[in-house]
Amino acid sequence: MRRWEVRKLGISQPLSFRTSQFLVNVLCVLCVLCGELIHYKMNIEKRGFWSWFLQRITALLLVMGMSVHFFTFHFSPGRYASRYYDEIIHRFCSPGWIAFHLCLLALVVFHGLNGLWGILVDFNLSKRTNYFLRQALWFTGFVLFGVGIYILIWFATRNNSGF
Repeated sequence: MRRWEVRKLGISQPLSFRTSQFLVNVLCVLCVLCGELIHYKMNIEKRGFWSWFLQRITALLLVMGMSVHFFTFHFSPGRYASRYYDEIIHRFCSPGWIAFHLCLLALVVFHGLNGLWGILVDFNLSKRTNYFLRQALWFTGFVLFGVGIYILIWFATRNNSGF
């Protein structure tokens, strides 16, 4: 087996062929991604930097938030017990979890509608149409968020354990 030495990365110890090939592959993927970002710019000119950037940030936050939600509310150890539903309702109706779910709702609405905006921008529609669609998406977002808030508050106050 051949040994490689990667001096440009600051690694002075010899590496096995597989390890060095893995590092080369990672560097190639990063170069390709950077090259794609430079050449294609992922629709930043049309959508705007903040729309593009917040789409990535909300995706990361959604992965973390949905993981917390699923593991807390759907994969609890005693979920087949008869008292499980009451425990979930009590947990869900606490002010901290309501705030968590409101933040998660805001992330979901923004991420979904911002993604839809990115798709619509790719069609190169007129400025007037873009303005109308943007306003329609903002209105839709406020309506969806309002309905979500209403449902969360209704559910928490319907059961006597919340608020």
